[in-house]
Amino acid sequence: RNMIVVLVLLAVILLYVMLDCLNIAYQRTLYAAIPSPPIDSFYAGHLTTIRKARKVNGYQDLVLEWKKMCGPTYMIFSKIKYILFTVEPAMVKYLAQNIATFRKLDDLPNRCLFGQRIAGWDSMLTANAETWAMKRKVMSKFFLKSNMENLFGGCRVWLERHVRVGLKKEVGAGKVLDLLDVLGEIFEGYPSVMGVTQCYEPDVITDRVNMILRVVSKQLGHWLEPHIIKFMLSAEKKEAENKIFQMRKDILHLLETSEAHKMRSEDAQLESATDLISYFVKANKACGFTEAVLYERVVDDIMTLYLVMDNMVKQIGTMFIYLADCPEVYEKMAEELRATELEDFGCLSKLRYTEQVILESLRLAPALQRGTRLNVSADKKQSKVGQYMLPYKTQIHFFTYAIHHDEQYWPNPETFDPERWGNNFSPPPYTYMPFFAGPRGCLGKHFAMMSMKLTLSVLFRNFDFPPKFGAQKPTLDKGMAVTRIHRKVLCDFIPLIL
Repeated sequence: RNMIVVLVLLAVILLYVMLDCLNIAYQRTLYAAIPSPPIDSFYAGHLTTIRKARKVNGYQDLVLEWKKMCGPTYMIFSKIKYILFTVEPAMVKYLAQNIATFRKLDDLPNRCLFGQRIAGWDSMLTANAETWAMKRKVMSKFFLKSNMENLFGGCRVWLERHVRVGLKKEVGAGKVLDLLDVLGEIFEGYPSVMGVTQCYEPDVITDRVNMILRVVSKQLGHWLEPHIIKFMLSAEKKEAENKIFQMRKDILHLLETSEAHKMRSEDAQLESATDLISYFVKANKACGFTEAVLYERVVDDIMTLYLVMDNMVKQIGTMFIYLADCPEVYEKMAEELRATELEDFGCLSKLRYTEQVILESLRLAPALQRGTRLNVSADKKQSKVGQYMLPYKTQIHFFTYAIHHDEQYWPNPETFDPERWGNNFSPPPYTYMPFFAGPRGCLGKHFAMMSMKLTLSVLFRNFDFPPKFGAQKPTLDKGMAVTRIHRKVLCDFIPLIL
């Protein structure tokens, strides 16, 4: 009898493997017309090669290697996944403009952590379809360039006070600090100027955001994960999950008990309010969210805002990684920043060389290194993408980092050269996308540029802080969807008297 049980189990396993192999073979016939690099094995597809590239931080380089082999658009097979890779600007443009057919995935890491909601699926960044369209319509008014002029003064006053009261006392006569910590306290403090009442100090928000980002990519992405795998979490993952839960709970409590909440409950006062929280409330009400979940959705937007602020921290951090090898660029930018008094928003346009340095660092290390879309055509049938027909629910990855490093569009693409942005240089469409492009282009790009220039101006007018890495130079992780930095970005902060 035991032998029979064993034979039956073996037969079931064999049948499962056979059906799985047949399914893989059938699925690959659906993409037979699309070029593809040689696979590692029938079952693993290209997974082994991808894993090897990730181990040596060469994922984006592999994408460009495969482009030379197959052209700018090709299929990648990973066990039972079938993903279209593209580094073709025309293809990215098509994806960006056809938002009804190609939407963001719902299971990306910043949505939740092992079942614990982070930014959710309906925030201004993560939403799809009608929810996204309505949120963008409402929120775009807050992020107009004209409103950035209104925010500029408040941001400058807050930053100058933070530097005078906090940073200068910490630095004293001089001190080596992690630039990422310094910037984290600054950028996570800016939301308070925008009208987001903070329930934590900026340094606490920074620590929690960094913890989230450290562990969020370690999820397996399996639908059973919140129920079965949760008990296996490491101490770090459990701590991150608990802190996210507490952070969301505290933000929600503050929102629901504040005086401003009472004001927002009256439609007339809400409509005339100009702070960011009120815009979040207006946007979520416009989406049809009821009172029962309205402020949970507002918390989604606040969590998204904190994550986006961290992107700007990392962008300036990456800039200093490149400046460490280009001291002449550092000195030229510092000279411009110290010679330019930012009396009002319009003065930012005088920081032309600083803008060139920012644009070049955004080219070499864009905040979004890789984007993902899902083919969700209304008829649930194949969709034409370029010259290819893609089956329903095909994943598509477009690689911003690889396009920014492609010698077809950028001479000497690995060279940090701010001068390439001189003479009002404008790259071809969809070859430069630090804030993406098209209808889903970044709403906050004007705030991002304003805040980065302002932050650099105030810091450089108060300190000299050249990179001081020694043998521990930080590196960029090219395998993540968003830019991440390994090791501290150490700078030697020396107070100045201008």
